[in-house]
Amino acid sequence: MSDFDVYHQWLGIPPEQQPPTLYQLLGVARFEQDLEVIRSAAERQSLHVRRRARGEFTDIGQDLLNEIAEAKLCLINPARREAYDLTLSDSKPLSPTADTSESLSDSPSKGEFKGTVEEIVPASVKATYINIVLNQPGQPPQDRWVIGYHPKCDFRIDSPVVSGVHCQISYSNHGLKITDLNSTNGTYVNQKRIRSAHPVRRQDLITLGRDNRILLPGNLLGGQDSRGAIFVGKGLGNEIQLESPTVSLFHARILPDGPVAIIEDLHSKNGTFLRRGDSKPLRIQRCRLQPDDIIYFGTVDVKASRLLASCGAN
Repeated sequence: MSDFDVYHQWLGIPPEQQPPTLYQLLGVARFEQDLEVIRSAAERQSLHVRRRARGEFTDIGQDLLNEIAEAKLCLINPARREAYDLTLSDSKPLSPTADTSESLSDSPSKGEFKGTVEEIVPASVKATYINIVLNQPGQPPQDRWVIGYHPKCDFRIDSPVVSGVHCQISYSNHGLKITDLNSTNGTYVNQKRIRSAHPVRRQDLITLGRDNRILLPGNLLGGQDSRGAIFVGKGLGNEIQLESPTVSLFHARILPDGPVAIIEDLHSKNGTFLRRGDSKPLRIQRCRLQPDDIIYFGTVDVKASRLLASCGAN
């Protein structure tokens, strides 16, 4: 059984064309967009495999059926299909002026990116700014942008934890939403992995994987307060960085709320604690700060007055 080539024997895909594309798994033309053609092909291939998945071939047949089902789910979803098509670069060559070895610090060649990616200022906060511009002169209207490692993504991020096509940003009159595109290391909003399209607000923390923070244009984001949040943790993507093994990568955030501010724990491992007056520290999830409060991030204590000053609250 170890020498049995299920792709070749059952689907007619020769070894030199393996691993097969999702289109090959379904037996349709590359970049096929007709949803009925894709659905019919998936049913046909599944029926074909079920007839052979018996006896000693039961397990290998079930694995192939799972691959066919996943291929169908991807290709009937326009956003996922578009993102997947970007990875098939052998049939969609880069612009002649594009250099795939170019680092992010270099200026992209004309036509390489539809937008730009740049490191934000101040340099002490490590994050990537996704410079989405609506209605760029000389280009057709665009309301979706793919972020990933692949050179043909709208915004390319050079990081080992970022997938070739990692996530998608979409825009509507209600603001921006972010959707994970079946990335390996996940897309997180406020340290919670998202499974479907998720609205993004000014005060949200967005990371690719656990620690690659990205920033989006504030004028396109929803939220009652125009000020962004201040993030506290040991990662370089925080505005307030605390060096301690008891502090999580992104531990908590400070949310401006008019003249005051609210602190919110971001599912940290060792918790966020509040000490007010002579009382004992109390673990909190979310509370309003007072200037004389002491906040403990794990075992690291910080005066609330410092946190309030950092976000412009009185």
